[in-house]
Amino acid sequence: MTKDYQKKAACATMPVLPQAVTVALAELAGDVQEGVLAIAVGTGLQVMAAMMSADLEAGCGPRGKHDPTRTAVPYGSG
Repeated sequence: MTKDYQKKAACATMPVLPQAVTVALAELAGDVQEGVLAIAVGTGLQVMAAMMSADLEAGCGPRGKHDPTRTAVPYGSG
């Protein structure tokens, strides 16, 4: 059995925010969401570039090193 003063105290401590603060918080949440998306996309592109570079090096050898026995050439040049 809960007492009435416990329920009223919880409601009394809830702050009432002005409309301008509510709008500012909504805009801030949107900006944070866009920032997280940008970080995720940037990280994904960096991981993909690293994987492609590793695949290229595995197939063609290190860039700038001459190997007369290899059959693959980086970027189709040669």
